[in-house]
Amino acid sequence: MSTLYQAAGKSRLWKMVGTAFVALVMFYLLLPSVVVVVMSFSGGPSLQFPPSALSLQWYRSFFNNPSWTDAAWTSIQTGLAVTLVSTMVGTLAAYGLSRTFPRPRSILTMAILTPITIPTIVVGIAAYLGLLKLGLIGTKTGLVLTHSIGATAYVVVIVSATLANFDRRLELAAKSMRANPLRAFTRATLPAGSARRHWWRPVCFPSLFR
Repeated sequence: MSTLYQAAGKSRLWKMVGTAFVALVMFYLLLPSVVVVVMSFSGGPSLQFPPSALSLQWYRSFFNNPSWTDAAWTSIQTGLAVTLVSTMVGTLAAYGLSRTFPRPRSILTMAILTPITIPTIVVGIAAYLGLLKLGLIGTKTGLVLTHSIGATAYVVVIVSATLANFDRRLELAAKSMRANPLRAFTRATLPAGSARRHWWRPVCFPSLFR
């Protein structure tokens, strides 16, 4: 049984190939960001790569311009709000999908993942028309709701993958010890799913209800 879950390719060559592939992918994904960071220290009249001289002039220009700092603060607020909303909604949606029959689960999952599987222009137009009817055009609330549509889909994918391997007997054990559904979710399902602590045993549950 100890070798049942071991990877098939354990040779040194496969390890080297895998490491090289991961390094290549990371280089491809991070290179544009690295180039932009290096260009931001350019001391010339325009952004250059490689920079002819090093300077902090672009950072001084950014922090001395209220329009840029206000935009950055709005982005930070929006990002934090989107993170909170999408995490809560996506986690609850994935939890509900994991306890749904296979056929409706597939239909609902496709509907939730639609914003990240169809062209962005279609999502943008649909979001604009929806916000227009709700009177949220140009508001922070509308901005958060629009970004949360796609972010929630990613949360559903990640949490669903975790819950697919979750042992539901942990929940049953918690409920057998008089835990209501909410308490069983917050004190058993959520910690075990996020930390992948599938080695928990029912004997551990009495400590959850002190």
